[in-house]
Parts: sequence; C-alpha cells; structure tokens
Amino acid sequence: DVEARKALLAGNKELQGLYAELVGKQLVSEADFWAARSQMLEAATARGGTGQRAGIANALMAEVKATSDGKTNTVKFNLTPEMMHQIFAEKPAVRKAYISHVPEKMSEKEFWTRYC
Repeated sequence: DVEARKALLAGNKELQGLYAELVGKQLVSEADFWAARSQMLEAATARGGTGQRAGIANALMAEVKATSDGKTNTVKFNLTPEMMHQIFAEKPAVRKAYISHVPEKMSEKEFWTRYC
C-alpha cells in the first residue's frame, strides 16, 4: 500500500502538489487524503503499485533466431514488426533513439543492424 502511494505521487505531479499542499501543511491527515482517493489507490495496487509494465513475452523473443551464412562471421537476426514494437515497449531509450535517427540520420535497416 505504501509503495502504491509512492508510485502514484511519483507518477502524477498534480497529485504530488496537492499532497504537499494538504498533508504537508497539515490541513488534512494522510489517512484522510488517501481515503478520498481510495479508488485511485486500489487501481494502483491492482497494477502492482509500481507503475511497471509487463515485460517482453518470452515466446515472442524466443522467435528471434540468429542465422549465419557459414562463410563469414556475419550473423543475421530476423525481427518482425511485433518484435520491434515489443523492444520499443520494453526499452523506451531504444524507441527514442529510433525516432531521432530514422530516417534522417540512418536507414531503418542500419539502425537495427547497429542495435542487434
């Protein structure tokens, strides 16, 4: 319950400001503050309270198979659009890099070649 409260405050600047104003200045007790937001708190607790998202499904990523031509030291990966989407969902920094580089600075193929 405490973790859910922390996650809610960390993820919602407006709520954080209201909390600081009301509870911080002792206008409302902490118990009353959270009692008025019981549905919000229950929803956060149901999500795990931390705001975390589910990871990449193992079955989906198990489909990523490396292939080699046997003549060179080159390894190739076959990424489907679904796999790319899952990588973006799991690693926001990769998505940000993709948006800032493709297609202006490099091709999509070059991006994924460097990433893999």
